[in-house]
Amino acid sequence: MQINFFFRKPQDFPPLERISLDLCRGHVLDVGAGTGCHSLELQNRGLSVCAIDITPEAVEIMQKRGIKDARCADIFDFKEKPFDTILILNQGIGLVENLPGLDRFLKDVHKLAKLDGQILFDSLDVRCTNNSTHLVELFPIFKHLTCA
Repeated sequence: MQINFFFRKPQDFPPLERISLDLCRGHVLDVGAGTGCHSLELQNRGLSVCAIDITPEAVEIMQKRGIKDARCADIFDFKEKPFDTILILNQGIGLVENLPGLDRFLKDVHKLAKLDGQILFDSLDVRCTNNSTHLVELFPIFKHLTCA
């Protein structure tokens, strides 16, 4: 993955990301926000955004980019008032690691969402992709393989 991916402009977001951002409403929790490209766009749209990431360097970058509420935090330990939207893009849902982790996540995340809140996330099943770079990026051991 190239560095410019982390500093994309909204017009460079793929359709799924643009649609997801359009669906965001109210107070938004951006989980695994990275360098904050989605948070920055939502903030520019006038939404209240809390951007969290477990990487201190990413949080520092978000703060330098102007994200008003960027925090170094793990979603599994995060305690905050409920959000209208919980956003987890760019296969960030992988933070759950496995199906039991997904079950744990779904049982816990409702505490962070308002009663009428929403959780928006994307996922990629690398077994169903025609893009061999998905395998290489996620599983470097496969770098010698190509898809037919």
